[in-house]
Amino acid sequence: MVSTKAKRTAADEDMTEAAPRRTFVTPANRRVEAKQGPDGDGPSHEGSEDDEQLLATHAVVTGVIMVVIALVAGVLAFGSSGSIGPEVSRADAKEIFGLREEIHLAEARTEELPKVRDAERGLVKAMASADRVAALQNDYRQLTPRIEAADGVLDPVLVASNRRDLTPLFTPSVDASALDPWYLLASDASVPEAVGIPASFDSGFEWIVATPTTVEVTGMIPVTWQAIERHPAKGQDPAVLAWASADYDLTGQTFSEIRTGMTVQGAARGVEVKQG
Repeated sequence: MVSTKAKRTAADEDMTEAAPRRTFVTPANRRVEAKQGPDGDGPSHEGSEDDEQLLATHAVVTGVIMVVIALVAGVLAFGSSGSIGPEVSRADAKEIFGLREEIHLAEARTEELPKVRDAERGLVKAMASADRVAALQNDYRQLTPRIEAADGVLDPVLVASNRRDLTPLFTPSVDASALDPWYLLASDASVPEAVGIPASFDSGFEWIVATPTTVEVTGMIPVTWQAIERHPAKGQDPAVLAWASADYDLTGQTFSEIRTGMTVQGAARGVEVKQG
């Protein structure tokens, strides 16, 4: 006969596999689009299919509920045989109570999950907003010669236009300094300034959005940007110089929690930007 302790261990393992701490909606067949520089010679980023297929989220959580119900039924059946003592019965009653709580939690999570169609629409909106942010950050590149000449000090007047365009894309809680250039490449200081058309500035890097694929149960969509080298040396892959990430809110349709950073190579080749 299997002991109660062994049964609880097996149940714990089943619950660990069946009920992760967070549940996600991950639409299938989403690809990372290839991006090219304005002159067509930028790094090519080939699309790749997501490893995971679209999860029927309500079916997943329902499966968790069924597993928990089966465990409760098993414990009840075991506890109903007259061969166990009152001490074990008390332990079983405590375990049953815990399993019922798991059922209630799983049911609540089912109601919280965004519908798959809503998730798809949210991902499209998040990608459009992320592309807009990338375009505005790329516009900062043409300011590199003047910022470098000022020893990296930002002129508020110089960046005012971009800040104004970036502001509505982020929550009011985001600090204004987070909307300044996330990265500037030192070698861009020697590039001729663009006249009237920021996209014509032949920068050595470009901000690229990684296609978002995940909607969290909180309604947040994690989004990541990467600053990719545009003119790598012959035979070398484009280097990632910097990165940024934020959470896109499906309800407010804005970004929050901006996090930025540079790679070792990016830090060695970047301009140190200072507030004016």
